[in-house]
Amino acid sequence: MESAPAGEEPPAPVLSGLARELMRSDPDAVRKLLDRFAQSPTLAVAIMSGVHESKAPQAQDIARERRGSLPRMGESIAVLTLARAGAPLTEADVTMLARAA
Repeated sequence: MESAPAGEEPPAPVLSGLARELMRSDPDAVRKLLDRFAQSPTLAVAIMSGVHESKAPQAQDIARERRGSLPRMGESIAVLTLARAGAPLTEADVTMLARAA
């Protein structure tokens, strides 16, 4: 990600795969990716997709941390991640989960 020319964003599938793999070894790096690409809805969703696909135990922590700050699709993915992990859901989470279904 460091070698991309200024102003160019990496492809969403690359970020999704990177997030999925990093969740196994370095969830903090995934948090940094989310911070870095927070202003790009497409890339934030791609990263959350990778978090969800990783099925890593820390995925629910990242999903909970990011709830409320993601684009709608990212919010849906975060809630699906929480639900799959069996995490307690808030009323807002349940509402979002119903929309995702």
